[in-house]
Amino acid sequence: MAVSSDRIDILLTTVSTQTTKHPADTMTPTTGVSNQVNKSYFWATDDRQGWNYTEYFSFFNDFDRSDENGKYSEMTIVSLLVLVSFIINFGLTCFFLFKHELRNHQHVYTMCLMLSSIIFLPVALMVGISRLSPFGWMYGMFGCQTVLFLILSTAFIKIWLMTLVSFDRYLKVNRQQKYHLGPKLVAALSVTAWIVPLIVLAVLVYPNSETKEIMMGYGNITICTVAFKWHPILPQALLHFGGLFVFMYILPITIMIVCYSRIMVKLNKSAASLKKHSSVKFPSTPKTTAARTRSNIRKKRVTLILIAIMVIFFLMWTPLFVMLGWITLDMQSNTYYLSSRWIIGQICMLIMNTTIEPFLYSFTSNKVRTEIRRAIRRIFHTKPSNSITLDETSTVPSTES
Repeated sequence: MAVSSDRIDILLTTVSTQTTKHPADTMTPTTGVSNQVNKSYFWATDDRQGWNYTEYFSFFNDFDRSDENGKYSEMTIVSLLVLVSFIINFGLTCFFLFKHELRNHQHVYTMCLMLSSIIFLPVALMVGISRLSPFGWMYGMFGCQTVLFLILSTAFIKIWLMTLVSFDRYLKVNRQQKYHLGPKLVAALSVTAWIVPLIVLAVLVYPNSETKEIMMGYGNITICTVAFKWHPILPQALLHFGGLFVFMYILPITIMIVCYSRIMVKLNKSAASLKKHSSVKFPSTPKTTAARTRSNIRKKRVTLILIAIMVIFFLMWTPLFVMLGWITLDMQSNTYYLSSRWIIGQICMLIMNTTIEPFLYSFTSNKVRTEIRRAIRRIFHTKPSNSITLDETSTVPSTES
């Protein structure tokens, strides 16, 4: 990612005088090394996008670290998170595929979410392994482009799948008599949620990402970076980020907030109506009081699930767009605040999100919980409990995906 056009003259002057805002360790006419303040930024000659001599941000590697052992801690954390998430997602995916009762359109979104996680996890592990290399990026230019592409595309696929889940639940709860998403429409929407981000990000990432070789005192290093084509008027990086921010974050999160808010309003109205009707028609007895209590518990449970979905969405996905915006603005202003360690931190958050998603979207379904309990009882040869299993959908509208 290159600096803005109004810095070109300053950069050329800087190169000719061999001084920078942050002094380099060594400098040649065609290459430079990380500045002393932030070891994730490097100077090099651009021969693709028209920036001449400029700085690049290393997305997945930093060098000359004061805590060299820190990279082993990062690798250990990434590996453990990937292992746990893979076991959960792969296990539940197989469970859904082999359980005939769960192979229906209501669980297509959940299976697509787990599939995107299974694709993302090996990529995250590759990034963690690359952190250990003293010579930087290990997988070449195509590997750099593909890793960036898969990280962003799986993230945006997940966001739109979660948006479709919210819209589907809204239709089932609030418009159940007028609209219905059948199996074919659910499948078509799920395929669209995959195809559109893949096409958009393929066009965006592959032409603008590359590897750069940088001369260091102990030899050459390789970084995986992004550099948008130079334009004298239009800041390409800001334009691309603005488009992604609107269509991959603002629009989906607005749809989710509207859908889940309307669902909670509907649930509250239904519960209030049921309470009023039952209190008039049926006198208060221990049996009717217990029924109302169970209804309130189910309503609170569904409401808490919807709140949890939105809170987790904010916590897991907002930092991704903050980081993307930070990279863009950091390069525009030459402040050099961002480090590639923040990228690793964000990848760890995305891995944790892949661990949470199956529980958040699968276990809200009473049918899924029932089938999992049956499978566990068969494994451990235990008998079913005599307690009655309450279906959250018996007195309040369903929110299953």
